[in-house]
Amino acid sequence: MSAEELAHGGVDCDEAMAQLFIAAADGLIFQQITLDRPELNEAALAHLRRFLRSLAE
Repeated sequence: MSAEELAHGGVDCDEAMAQLFIAAADGLIFQQITLDRPELNEAALAHLRRFLRSLAE
């Protein structure tokens, strides 16, 4: 994921913010594998999606 790819989705950000989203996604994947708490991961993904949508508005 890059700033350019996010821009195609309507999110205006720089490479540092794009890196932040990658790190968040990586962390959620790691937690999904190690913690086995899918309900927590789904809630965290919902927050991340809402945040991304708010940036696209």
